[in-house]
Amino acid sequence: MALATNITIWLDQVYDVNKPTIVKRNHMVQAVHISLCKVDPYIVTFRDADLCFNYIIRMNDDDKQAVLVISCDNPANLSKRILTQCQELRQIASVYVLSITKDESGIVNSSSYMPKLCGHFTDVSELCNQLGQLPYLKNQYKEGPYRKDFSINFFPEITMSEIQYPMPIVSNNSTRQEADFMYSSFLREILIKLDSTEEEMTTFCRQQCAGNEPDLNTVDEFEQYYDAQNAIFWYTRDTFLYRLLNQALRELNVDVLYSLRYFIKDLHSQLEDRHFNQLMSNSETSSSTLPSAVYRGQLMNNKEFDQKIRHNAGGFFSVSTFLSTTPHKNLAVVYAGDGSKAEECQSVLFEIEIDQCVNKFPYTDISQISAFGNVEGEILFTMGAVFRILSVDRDDRLKTWNVRLKLTGDEDDELRTLTEHMRDDIVYPSYPLASLAKLMMRMGDTTKAERYYFEMLEHPHFISDFRNVAQIYSNLGLIYTHINKRIKADEYFRKSVDILLQHLPETDPLLASIYNNLGESHRELGSFEEALLHYNKALKNYELSDDDELHLTAIGVLYNNIGLVYSMQHRYSEALQSYEKSLKIREKCLPPNHPEIATTYNNVGLAFFHLGDYIKAKEYYTKVLQMQQCSLPQDHPDFGRTYNNFPRKNFSIKTAVYHGARRRWYQRFNEPRKSDLLLGFLTPAETAV
Repeated sequence: MALATNITIWLDQVYDVNKPTIVKRNHMVQAVHISLCKVDPYIVTFRDADLCFNYIIRMNDDDKQAVLVISCDNPANLSKRILTQCQELRQIASVYVLSITKDESGIVNSSSYMPKLCGHFTDVSELCNQLGQLPYLKNQYKEGPYRKDFSINFFPEITMSEIQYPMPIVSNNSTRQEADFMYSSFLREILIKLDSTEEEMTTFCRQQCAGNEPDLNTVDEFEQYYDAQNAIFWYTRDTFLYRLLNQALRELNVDVLYSLRYFIKDLHSQLEDRHFNQLMSNSETSSSTLPSAVYRGQLMNNKEFDQKIRHNAGGFFSVSTFLSTTPHKNLAVVYAGDGSKAEECQSVLFEIEIDQCVNKFPYTDISQISAFGNVEGEILFTMGAVFRILSVDRDDRLKTWNVRLKLTGDEDDELRTLTEHMRDDIVYPSYPLASLAKLMMRMGDTTKAERYYFEMLEHPHFISDFRNVAQIYSNLGLIYTHINKRIKADEYFRKSVDILLQHLPETDPLLASIYNNLGESHRELGSFEEALLHYNKALKNYELSDDDELHLTAIGVLYNNIGLVYSMQHRYSEALQSYEKSLKIREKCLPPNHPEIATTYNNVGLAFFHLGDYIKAKEYYTKVLQMQQCSLPQDHPDFGRTYNNFPRKNFSIKTAVYHGARRRWYQRFNEPRKSDLLLGFLTPAETAV
């Protein structure tokens, strides 16, 4: 028998397949599950005896044999058929029985007809101690786990020598952070506030695992034994859930993350709670229970290492996933590799200095609750933790790069200002789903925004307020405007107006944002006079408001849109005057790198282009690119619009990311349109959601 191919199988006979809810939340059974998984993180679990034995029978490999653990409430109730089948199946090497009720009757004499029985236990700790002595499990722990959960966003230093026009021009500032980080942080903030159910998540997981019997079995296992207090334990298990979650975090796959939010919320909350308790314990004892430095060994491909680490000393990077580290440097060195693959990738040893005064990103010692026990002494950081790169040095002896990091709460000042403003605009504490929909709008993903807005219309509490329904209809109209479904956009804008007029006077400021959107719909349809009529109607409503300062940003939008109409009527000088009014307001109310300011700069540049002042046009287009790079995700469709405005004979577009952005921009429309028809980025003055 080849020890390396042994497999541990647990048949849980406490669980009744005919009455599954009886023990679903039985903490004793959950404790047995956790204990057995810690002995063997790769244990295969069954609750149905027939399914279990069918699985064992299909183990045709002569070198693979099963160590079977059977748990039961009372051994007297354990079927003799089960014990006989255990003895007869050649694939079963040994059997261990655990009695949950500590009743030893009924199986005392079974060894006479069942030589494979290695013991009957009433204490799960004793059972696990004996299982832990099996050679194949000892070898498994010597090998230990290796987590491939490492994916980073970097905030590099960029200078003019590194880029080609019309790439964005940014200041020589190594602490500048990417806009992608801002949007991903918003997404994480929203996800942990969204409600969900276990049923919703397991339904999604079964769809993802269709046709994969082991993974489907893990879904069943999750459904029966999962508890929020054990989220970290479930995360550390080497199952599809760990891989699916981290892949989604690396790729910022919103659909998957939304479907896993039930688990993400529990995982983050348990990390946060343990982090807080450890801080309290440290303050009471005046000593730290956490190490001052932890390590992470990692292989990184050459391009990624050079771009994100080697040439970014002094800068920041964030880890998009949950980050596993160890206080044992020698173990991390092993994971870093020996530098033998230098032509393809670099061996990197990260040394992370933990400043325990920085509590923005929860982290905790999970060695006592990890599925792998105390093998690594694992310290787990929550998703999105930010580190400053202190130094990058080559160790020629070990053929590794030593990268010193420091957990930090520092942020680029400009990005922090923009983040605070955008958070106020995007994040609604009372309605996290509205926040997610608005975030998708800001990120240029109108399909997901549409989906989440329609989901909100199914929430009785939300739609009980007429203003919420009206605002959702307005936002849907805005989405359809962006994707060139003009008639549908006009339909939803009018639905919004009709609802508000049933409850509010025609001059109410809340109607102004809808008039604004109706004006945009008419502008897109080429009804310029109707558009101006609605824009001016909106302006009048804001002017009649008791607090016009409150509506300044929306007034800035209106002047921008009025300028768009003038441009489309070839009244470029009047358009520039209107844009100047918009910029005067926006530069007063918004952070200097806000995307709405970039929108007006774009429109100013296009007006100068039509007036024949190409130098001025180029100046404004360059400003637009600079601001978009600092405030929009890399593949946002607005990059495509901006590049479309640059004369192609004068400029080269270098980066594939921006080709993708341009394609996404064209995909919004049924057919390509001239750039002077694509000037506006309408932002509604959302007030209700």
